[in-house]
Amino acid sequence: MVSYPARLTRSRSGYRVSFPDLPEAVATGATAERALARATDALLGEMGRCFKARRKVPRPSAPASRDVPVMLPASVAVKLLLLNELVEQELRNVELARRMRTTSQEVGRLTNLRHRTKIDTLVHALQVLGRRLELALA
Repeated sequence: MVSYPARLTRSRSGYRVSFPDLPEAVATGATAERALARATDALLGEMGRCFKARRKVPRPSAPASRDVPVMLPASVAVKLLLLNELVEQELRNVELARRMRTTSQEVGRLTNLRHRTKIDTLVHALQVLGRRLELALA
């Protein structure tokens, strides 16, 4: 699992969660619990904008002592790896689709953070890009 460090601060109207690695992602709430409950959606929203703009999503930095970890689903973590590899290799979805022998619509689903994608399909996409996914227990 991947977690991003989040900063929880008190504001005039309640609480605010921000992310040092993705400063545009912000969540608020009347209580600390409510703000933290909205944090994952704020983080995913900003990551989705990175996907649309075809720019790399920064890796999570080391958390400061006061930071709160916000965990991402495993499927999202793998999709982030895929996106960053596509950006690094300067490949468009059409080229990935050609290499995978599938449609660009299917690749569009691979790069949609909200779409449920089978892990085997993501592994295949990474393989055709010359990469492999390694899993480990911690």
